[in-house]
Amino acid sequence: MVGINRKILRVLLVVLFMFVAFNLFLLNKTERNEITTKQLSDLITHHNTNTPYKLKDGEFSNSLKMTLDEIKMEDNELLDKASSHLDLTNSNSPIEESKAAIAPSEQEINSNLNKTEAAINEFNNIVKNNPVVMFSKTFCPFSKGLKDLFSNYDIKPTLKIIEFDTYENGAALQEIVKEKTGRSTVPNLIIPAKNLQSLGGFDNFKDLSQENLLKLVNNACDDTCSFTPLNII
Repeated sequence: MVGINRKILRVLLVVLFMFVAFNLFLLNKTERNEITTKQLSDLITHHNTNTPYKLKDGEFSNSLKMTLDEIKMEDNELLDKASSHLDLTNSNSPIEESKAAIAPSEQEINSNLNKTEAAINEFNNIVKNNPVVMFSKTFCPFSKGLKDLFSNYDIKPTLKIIEFDTYENGAALQEIVKEKTGRSTVPNLIIPAKNLQSLGGFDNFKDLSQENLLKLVNNACDDTCSFTPLNII
C-alpha cells in the first residue's frame, strides 16, 4: 500500500514539474514577443520621425528579423509601383482607348457641322422657293392621310412635298425643321408667307370642315398661294 502511494506521489510530482516548466516556457515566450513587438513599434516610430534607433542592452536583437531597410517604402515608390500596373497617362491604357472609341473624331465633328450647315441652307431654299410645303415620310400613314386629304383641293402653286426618309440630308434637315417650325413629327404643313410656324399635321386637319380648312390655309397664304376645293361639299 505504501509502495503504491509512493508511485502516485512520484507521478504527481512529475506532472507538477512539467506543468511548472510549461508555464515558465509560455511566460518566457510571451515576454520575448512583447519585447519584439515593442522593438518593431519603436523602429517604425523612429522611421516616421527620421531619428536613428538602437537596440537597448538586454533586448532580444536576434528575434527582430525586420530591419529598417526591409520596411522602408517611400510614397513615391508606392506610386511608381501602382502606375506601372495602371498608367492612366499612357495612350494605350484601357481607359484612354475607351475614351478614344467613344469620343468623336475631328473629322466626324466637322462632318456633322457640315451636314447641319447644309440642312440650314436647304431649309432656307425650300421655304424661299415654295409657298406651300409639307414635310413628310413615305412610310408614315398620317402623312399619307394628309396627302389624300389635300388631293381634294387645287393648290396653287403646287404643294411641295419633302420626304425626309428619301432626302439626301433628311435627318439633319428634320432637326432644322423642328427648330424653325416648332414641330418635330410628320406630316408638317407650313406656309412661309404667314410665318414658319407649323399649321399642323393630319390630326389638325382631318376633323375640320371644308369651310374652316379653306379659311385656315387661305388666310395663311395671303396672296402667295390658294386652296380651291375640287368638289364643293
